[in-house]
Amino acid sequence: MILQLKLNQKTMLNKIKSKMKIILILLIGISNVKPQGINFQFVSKMKINETMKKRDNGKLETIKFLGNILDIGGKSLFKVVTVTSKTQASKIMHGQSQVVFLKTTSYSVAKTYNLSLPEELPFKLEKNTLFFNYKDESGKESVYTNKIGANLPKLLCVAPDDCW
Repeated sequence: MILQLKLNQKTMLNKIKSKMKIILILLIGISNVKPQGINFQFVSKMKINETMKKRDNGKLETIKFLGNILDIGGKSLFKVVTVTSKTQASKIMHGQSQVVFLKTTSYSVAKTYNLSLPEELPFKLEKNTLFFNYKDESGKESVYTNKIGANLPKLLCVAPDDCW
């Protein structure tokens, strides 16, 4: 009886370890997701605030073109897009939100900022300034602005005390 109980405990521990490994692999995979679905040529033809949706193998990706970051002379340095992706993993839906800066000259990714929620994404780009909705300390809806220059910041702030 005691031997059977020990075998059952060992079997249960092995099952738990196996499930933990699967969860860990999924979390690592999701945290390293890069904006694969961006069609750079399509982005170059998009109008400001135009959205493109792409569905592939259970993954839904929404790409929104916010506009261009310009240098002092008015030449485009970066195209700015937001990317929201949702992936079905078993019964749970996982998501990721990103702000992606594309080099205008090569259409390669200059920098990607991974945010935690779609609500943290900027809703507008105007005169090299990103606009974000956020709730202030009192819970009131406010707008936070973040000026972007020729050198992209190490962290992207989406609210006064919230940087990624």
